[in-house]
Amino acid sequence: LSLLCWGKSMRMLSCLLVVMLCLILPVQAASLPVHPLENKILDARGKVIDESQLMAAVRQHAYVFLGEKHDNSMHHQIELRLIQTRVGDGVEAGSIVFEMLDDTQDVRLAQLTANDDLPSMKQILQWSDKPGSWEWAVYAPLFQAALSKQALRSGNISKALISSVYREGEQRLQNQERFSSIFAATP
Repeated sequence: LSLLCWGKSMRMLSCLLVVMLCLILPVQAASLPVHPLENKILDARGKVIDESQLMAAVRQHAYVFLGEKHDNSMHHQIELRLIQTRVGDGVEAGSIVFEMLDDTQDVRLAQLTANDDLPSMKQILQWSDKPGSWEWAVYAPLFQAALSKQALRSGNISKALISSVYREGEQRLQNQERFSSIFAATP
């Protein structure tokens, strides 16, 4: 408000405008039309399926790729149920890979145990709470569910590695085991 309130004559008008916008915007947001795909689950072919079909697919496929809108709590709730389904069936969960974790955290990931509570996990991973970071409260339950079967893995590469690839090119990746299959398959 202090940035918008300048000069004696404009102070009251500007502050009043801000307060009015704060009161009007929630009403307008509530009256926006619902998107036709809201609360829908789409498979890889774009077909709408229900959650039981999704859970069945998770059980039968070796690889499952999930996408979500990072700020949509419903998406995270579904992801948690999917992970719990994957690790709860008594079958080998394999790896559950998260883009929120990068390879600089692999040593810390190896220190986690299935008995770690969320505050301990946060401390071990040295999770950042700075603005713009992944929100711990959203991802921690997902990590914990994956960790229950020792399936939690990093899926991203560090900013330092990305920068070195920009500087040095793809040869920067050639001696890293993580990328060996890419180079083996490339002529």
